[in-house]
Amino acid sequence: MSQIRILIIEDDEELRQIYRQALEREAYEIYEAADGTIAVDALESIQPHLIVLDMMMPNMRGPDVLEAIRQNPTLTDVRLVVITAYPQFRESALSYEVDQFLTKPVRPSEIVQAIKLALENG
Repeated sequence: MSQIRILIIEDDEELRQIYRQALEREAYEIYEAADGTIAVDALESIQPHLIVLDMMMPNMRGPDVLEAIRQNPTLTDVRLVVITAYPQFRESALSYEVDQFLTKPVRPSEIVQAIKLALENG
């Protein structure tokens, strides 16, 4: 089986590094994007199995990224884990059928667990 590809979309570089380190320990293939615009442009080439998405970012916010993902027919099977400091985004995120919704701050172990659950249920 090929390695699971995960795209981390998070504008905070320090958080991206924390997420990357935790996920690389689990042997996932990790890609990063600092904002939604970069991420949407890279989706076709990466073809991630799962996306970790922050909802508040510059240039293109999380709900717009979710819409772009769900409108792309090549990404219908991608699993989604949303991590945000703003719990009010929960309803919006769930309307895009996200697999897991986490509210910051989160521990790396919580992220790993959410990703494992999303992949198992997908």
